[in-house]
Amino acid sequence: MYDPLSPYRQTQHANPATLTLMRSYVFASAARPFGLHALDSRLAGIVVGNGRLAGAVSLSALGQEQLYREMDASISVAVSLLGRVHLGAAFHHLDVQLGDRFSPVRGQVWDAGIWLTLSPQLGTGLSVTDAGAPYVVGRPLLHARMRLSVSYLHSDRLSLQVGAQKWMDEWSFALGQTIGFASRLYLSAELQTEPLLLRLSARVVLGRLNLSYTYRDHPDLGGDQMVGVAFRISPRRGDLPQ
Repeated sequence: MYDPLSPYRQTQHANPATLTLMRSYVFASAARPFGLHALDSRLAGIVVGNGRLAGAVSLSALGQEQLYREMDASISVAVSLLGRVHLGAAFHHLDVQLGDRFSPVRGQVWDAGIWLTLSPQLGTGLSVTDAGAPYVVGRPLLHARMRLSVSYLHSDRLSLQVGAQKWMDEWSFALGQTIGFASRLYLSAELQTEPLLLRLSARVVLGRLNLSYTYRDHPDLGGDQMVGVAFRISPRRGDLPQ
């Protein structure tokens, strides 16, 4: 059995160690479903870092009115050791409402991760999520999971990402590629298994302002379209929160 909501939680539970690879950003995004069972999702937050130390605060909302609602308030910290070993941790406070017949439930979830910069072009990381999530109708909202990822940056115009995730007894794999044009336009495609998910996105860089559009096709919950905006606070260029 796979977690059908895992595509919606990818950003919130990304490897926290990669925060030190980013510059400072304020970001926000919103997704609007066009499938019958798809969920609304919204995310806003800030990332502050100098390459050695980094922190982030975010707030996300996920669900459908009167059916399911999930709020996630998180705080993350990361440190870089010698510029090659990056360590990070994140704390999430969850507030879940399942319909009108059940009382709201609350709980906490932890993420921890490590990222190794093997070369300027190649990096790999491991992150884990604990199983301390709140119980909804007698079942945990989130199970413990482990993620492995490898990122290869051929140039500022081409990058490749490979990932694997273990959730309960199931493995899910992902393959993604990003192509850049004149450091202004970036097109990305990602294919994920369990659930089979296709994600297509485009990002436009206008100075410190980044605008993005993402299409996701979910086999059970239907598709959605997400628009996002991020403003780079630091004067130096850096990666966007993923």
